[in-house]
Amino acid sequence: MIKLVLFFAKLLFLSFRKLNSKFYVFRSFGFILPLGAIVSIPENIEIGEGFGISQGCMILAQGLNSGSQVKIGRNVKLNFNVMINADNGGVIEIGDDVLIGPNVVMRAANHKFDSTELAICQQGHSAGNIKIGNNVWLGSGVTILPNVSVGEGSIVAAGAVVTKDVPAFSITAGVPAKVIKNRLSK
Repeated sequence: MIKLVLFFAKLLFLSFRKLNSKFYVFRSFGFILPLGAIVSIPENIEIGEGFGISQGCMILAQGLNSGSQVKIGRNVKLNFNVMINADNGGVIEIGDDVLIGPNVVMRAANHKFDSTELAICQQGHSAGNIKIGNNVWLGSGVTILPNVSVGEGSIVAAGAVVTKDVPAFSITAGVPAKVIKNRLSK
């Protein structure tokens, strides 16, 4: 895996003339890429070779000392408007050869809401982990919530909300997502 900083430095170097006025520093924390993709706190992000990113994507791992991390394997492809959000101490790991459809959201932290005396926005966050195995396909509009693993070779159908672990080589669908088929069964 290569560090995201090196990946984008190489991208900037190789196409500086094309990026000239289209490459912006985002609040001094990250980058806005030419396609409108945002990368926040690149020091907390690792990306493997063969990575592809489409317009409107966000990869967020804010908090230099918070433990926030995003690790993306080789040959991972992000379609339009994907959000990978490991802010507030969350960790997201994505394996190799993963296809992520448009408008997918992965969020590794949630707002705390235990107190009814305090506004939810004042209660902080609880960090979690998301792990996506190798050779997974996440369909359009999938939402993956904290503390969930999606097993190797699995398919998550469009619009599914994944709240529990997905077994390897399964197909899941629905809200909340449920296993509807095992890919190994004939």
